[in-house]
Amino acid sequence: EFPAYISDLNGKLIKRFGKTERYFPAINSRHHRRFFLEMTTDEKILAVCSDEPVIEWYDLEGNFLKDYCLIDIQPIKDYFQYVEKMQRSDEGKRLHCMFIAESLVQNSRLYLLLVSFDESQYEEGKRTGRFCSDILELEIEDVEINPVRIISLMYENSKTFYYAFTIVEEGLIGYDIIRNEIHEYEL
Repeated sequence: EFPAYISDLNGKLIKRFGKTERYFPAINSRHHRRFFLEMTTDEKILAVCSDEPVIEWYDLEGNFLKDYCLIDIQPIKDYFQYVEKMQRSDEGKRLHCMFIAESLVQNSRLYLLLVSFDESQYEEGKRTGRFCSDILELEIEDVEINPVRIISLMYENSKTFYYAFTIVEEGLIGYDIIRNEIHEYEL
């Protein structure tokens, strides 16, 4: 079954679409692909895969147009290597690893809240060392993507775990799930 779908405001299914095969079968192979769907200003659908570093473009009919792999962008590359290593273990094979925690299209920009791993913060037997404090800003035009920058959200000089964010005129607002606080940043 196709992993992405469009429904009306009442939840009635309108259309299913998207690729079912994984780009990287070695990771998250026991789980269905998951997406954030974003509408661009030129009325294309961006399917941002949360559990693989991939973005797919579709037209409004759900027809595939193009894909873009994020694997060569730091810190995604580092986190991908960590996930590959972790999922070789018996415990790691059962875990579902996210690469993208949230996405947002604003004008001609796509913002991705990245999941990352800091080995210096890891504690054996605990799910520590993972953070969501970097946002990848990408310029989108037609079906092309160009990386612009990484926005690092440091709170009191340390990484944290942002659960959601939005872009506002004055900058960026992020929800820190660890501290249960909202933080504002200038862009």
